[in-house]
Amino acid sequence: MWAYIFSIAILAASIYALVQGAELFINQSSALARKYHIPEFLIGITIVAFGTSLPEFIISFIAASQGNVAVSTSNIIGSCIANIGFILAVTALFGAIKINKANLKFDIPLSVFSVIIFLVILYFTNGQINWIAGIVLLVIFAAYFVLVYFREKNKSMESTPTHAKIHPFLIILSIGLIAAGGKFAVDSAIDLAGLLHISNGFAGFTILAIGSSLPELIVSVVALKNGKNALSLGNIIGSNFFNLFFIIGISS
Repeated sequence: MWAYIFSIAILAASIYALVQGAELFINQSSALARKYHIPEFLIGITIVAFGTSLPEFIISFIAASQGNVAVSTSNIIGSCIANIGFILAVTALFGAIKINKANLKFDIPLSVFSVIIFLVILYFTNGQINWIAGIVLLVIFAAYFVLVYFREKNKSMESTPTHAKIHPFLIILSIGLIAAGGKFAVDSAIDLAGLLHISNGFAGFTILAIGSSLPELIVSVVALKNGKNALSLGNIIGSNFFNLFFIIGISS
């Protein structure tokens, strides 16, 4: 009994550290980006999406380095499903998500298509993402963000004052929280899976996927409530690309 309680407590504390670390990182990164008047959607799809995807990256990278490929891959796939089926739905409960024509014609279809591309690569590699497939994923990732950058760079962003100050110490602290939280989240989830006699893959697909997706949910809801619709949508779309192409590409 105590083993269950201990594993659950460590997992909950780890996820909390991940969320707090991601929030700190996002606040600091957004403050820096806004100083140079970067378009809101571009902030959301790059800096904020990267920040909220850091938990998935740390969890998957650590799991892969420990030889737990099932945890690494299932965590990413589960997180992408959570982004589209859970986070987008819950965020919409807090207000209407306005989607412009560019997002409707390009970003959203490509976000869905990215999952198909990934599954095709997974099929032709017999479920094993080697370094060659990893390079292909990273090239696709880079190509998408280059396209978005050139599309968004000429758009002006309103000068919105921000109360967040840029502190290098907080950036270092946020990375430390995310790294430590990711390490203990992987270890406790694997321990819990063993106690419950379930596979590591299932644990990654459910417990870790939902837990590591909490930063995306929190950021998207808060951004929408603050009137930052483009930031909220960009975070959800960008997180899927980071998860599927960057994180798995690097982890391979």
